[in-house]
Amino acid sequence: MFRSLATAVLGIALTNSCTQFSSQPSLKNSLTEEKVLFDGSNLDNFDYMEGDFWTLPGDGTVKGETPPEPKLKRNTFLISKDKNIADFEATLSYKLTTENNSGVIYRAEQIDDPALFRVKGYQAEGENDLLKGGFMYDEARRAWVASPGEFVIVKSKKDKKIVGQVNNHEKLIANKFLNDKEWNDYRIVARGNHFMHYINGELAIELIDIDPTDSSRTGTFCLQIHGGKPMTVFFKDVVVNKYKKRFGKAIPLFISSLKGWQTENANTTIRKFSSPNERGLKARGYDMKAKIDSTIAFISKG
Repeated sequence: MFRSLATAVLGIALTNSCTQFSSQPSLKNSLTEEKVLFDGSNLDNFDYMEGDFWTLPGDGTVKGETPPEPKLKRNTFLISKDKNIADFEATLSYKLTTENNSGVIYRAEQIDDPALFRVKGYQAEGENDLLKGGFMYDEARRAWVASPGEFVIVKSKKDKKIVGQVNNHEKLIANKFLNDKEWNDYRIVARGNHFMHYINGELAIELIDIDPTDSSRTGTFCLQIHGGKPMTVFFKDVVVNKYKKRFGKAIPLFISSLKGWQTENANTTIRKFSSPNERGLKARGYDMKAKIDSTIAFISKG
């Protein structure tokens, strides 16, 4: 029997689904009824630190703010009372009107003194910096893991590898894909160990997490106030749609690792990853001379 398969840099095998690079559909028929975590009227779905850090201005938003003095030394969060948010699609809007940064932490676990309402988990960054908009930070675990435009596979805290480019970051910046001190719309997708962040309709990052130590499969959904210098952030329309079925583990498949398959009609190019954020790459220890195998081929196995 002769079989053929069209593939790109990598394929992703998922329980109950199959994708190639960033082509997964929304799978809306697999979603449960939406869960509105915040509709502008109250904070009943969250736990949070006492004080005036979180307030309701009365315009359908929640305002997170830190005073000049005394400075908030550590990050703090609105933490969903639902502790088991695993596979989901979430939508929300944020507006950061000052410097500093904020974000959404998901599949999170509360850490340290409970009264501080600190967490660790995956973060979709909320920032006005075009070099960072939509990137993934791993709060209180593995730090910076994926910048805009990148497809990253994380094997461990020290092993984070760019394997593809999901969007042209230079073009995103030229088009000013991030709204400075204005509202930005987020869509966050978490399926098994496969993650995607969309900001203002643009795919910012894609990531597969195969780290057996510092990954998380479920947890809370949180909104962040950042410690340090004073800041003000607003959130609104926070909705989480859970999937009916849990997804399995995404397995990256590289052409070079498919033993027994024969490559035919290959169109292979080796190129350097293109990113305007060289500071971010260096900060994460990437080899600036490293190149990505962007092979496109037909492979077959008899």
